[in-house]
Amino acid sequence: MKKVRLLFTLVLFSQWVYGQSVVSKWTNGEELASEQQERKTPRMYDSSAKLSYDVKNNLELLYLEYQFPDRESQMKFMAGGFELKIQSKVKPKTNASIVFPVLSKPALTEMKESKQRDNLFDPKQEYLSITTSVFTSGFQISKGTIERADLTDKDFTFQFYGNDQKVHLIVQIPLVEIYGDGYSYDDASASALKIETRIKGLENPSSPSGVMSRGSGPGGRSGSGPGGAGGPRGGGSGRPSGSPAGAQSMSADKTLKMKVTLSEPN
Repeated sequence: MKKVRLLFTLVLFSQWVYGQSVVSKWTNGEELASEQQERKTPRMYDSSAKLSYDVKNNLELLYLEYQFPDRESQMKFMAGGFELKIQSKVKPKTNASIVFPVLSKPALTEMKESKQRDNLFDPKQEYLSITTSVFTSGFQISKGTIERADLTDKDFTFQFYGNDQKVHLIVQIPLVEIYGDGYSYDDASASALKIETRIKGLENPSSPSGVMSRGSGPGGRSGSGPGGAGGPRGGGSGRPSGSPAGAQSMSADKTLKMKVTLSEPN
């Protein structure tokens, strides 16, 4: 009886340490790449992070899919910071990360001043338009930044889709970036990937100016990060709810941990 209890405790501890176990959904990628495709809500949802997400794959590509459904989750993504970490124990081992740039108060001020009519200024659309690259490290082939592009090719890239209410992000990662040249899909699918998604909170969510400030960009580089012209910089924008609960939610970091098993063709 004691052995059974010990085993049960170890199982629970393993789940707590490594997060939820997820079986990736098989996809040919065509429905993800289509510009005209209506973006469906990803199949998993984290209520504390207010984030929908999914993991999909085929024989060559891994897709990480995220949907930011409301203003709070969008502001934390744009102004707090968004990082992905991927670990594989299949040799050669991989311990990689992807860091999205964040908007700073100076960057937002500059954007607003460039607009003749401030009532047309939309931080979300500005961020989506200028974020053309993100910083990566630890992958088997690509080094440094990767460029935003459509998902029609098999490149290491990312793309935003959305409307006035939601922001939809898809990160496309060639499996060779995780497992190296000449990898065996059987070996890759037999060992779970560890994927961690971190959404950083805002340092000053109750700023009376309506613009948050975080002070440093991706990787701790103060004042700049990968991006388009002028690049989003370390910091943020927007004004959350004035309630203490709203400010606390906006300032809190959220981390999602998954053990992902690649799926087989249908």
